[in-house]
Amino acid sequence: MWEPPKFGNPFQERDLKRAFAAAWLENLLSPMDAACSIGLDNGQAAYAAMNWTKCPEVLAYKEALIAEKGSDALLPTKEELARAVYERAQRALEDKDAATLFKLYADIRGFIEKGPTVHIGDNVQNNVITQVLEAIDGTSRGLPKICRDNERPIQETQRNLPN
Repeated sequence: MWEPPKFGNPFQERDLKRAFAAAWLENLLSPMDAACSIGLDNGQAAYAAMNWTKCPEVLAYKEALIAEKGSDALLPTKEELARAVYERAQRALEDKDAATLFKLYADIRGFIEKGPTVHIGDNVQNNVITQVLEAIDGTSRGLPKICRDNERPIQETQRNLPN
């Protein structure tokens, strides 16, 4: 009958779970990489990667770390994120996964030039502003003839505009 691997006494297991949670959270590691990074052998690391990610003790310690250090302090820098994506792309088993990850890496590093944003399907409404010029006495006397001839259509257009 199969038995889970032994991690020593309960205090050692608790310390290993805390180290696992910290490595998993702070170093952008996969659960397996986090388990290997704290010194577990392959069998223990595989068990920890599969089971400790759902362990209430590990999840509570992760929450405590986030509360203690702040969520922004645990976010990776641009370089750390790029490195993690690059390493994951190198280990990808499928070509399409590797291509997607390498494209993400190139985007993070700024190798892909971003052009102007174009929104297709946006409705554009042309708004026309019309100015009516009046003489000081409130009439159109003294204005050029073209203004006097267009005064009535302009005023009617302004009355018909929605508010």
